[in-house]
Amino acid sequence: RHPSHTGMPHHDWPHHLRTCRKRHVQKTIGYVFVLKTRKTKKDNISIDISRLKDYIYDVVGAIYEVHRELGSGLNEYCYQEGLEIELNEREIEYQREVSFHPYYHFEKMNAEYRIDFLCKNNIIIECKSVTELNNTHRAQLFNYMRLQNMPCGILANFSDKQVQIERYFYDKDNHDILSVEGKTIYHRH
Repeated sequence: RHPSHTGMPHHDWPHHLRTCRKRHVQKTIGYVFVLKTRKTKKDNISIDISRLKDYIYDVVGAIYEVHRELGSGLNEYCYQEGLEIELNEREIEYQREVSFHPYYHFEKMNAEYRIDFLCKNNIIIECKSVTELNNTHRAQLFNYMRLQNMPCGILANFSDKQVQIERYFYDKDNHDILSVEGKTIYHRH
């Protein structure tokens, strides 16, 4: 006998009936109950990573071209200037040094952040020229993506012989930062 037929309060129901997932629905008299199901991580993704990878392809190509022509060992600002020229030549829409203020409880904070490049109005590019990318660099990009609700982020390190490019995607419905393989890199509760 289902708890809804007994008048039992919802919080006293067995755990498997209180835990909600929008997958399998069981109808009872006057109510719809959602039963817990196990889902693979791919089932939870609400964005089309394949489409987004295609969408940023030309921007990634511009980054590779800048490194191919300038080589390694220059400072970050030199690569940013080269990338600006390359984006112009490829006629890719962009803004450079985009500043924004985060919000707390719907109030604009005084803290100010700057995104190196915002391409196509929804691709964040952070340029680095460091020995090795680390989690601090990634966290910076992830926070920019989350705070600005941007679906695509690219972290480019021009310092090495081969440019190091990391691509990430923000699933705003699940609050996840995903790799190009769809693996959750960061989840905000």
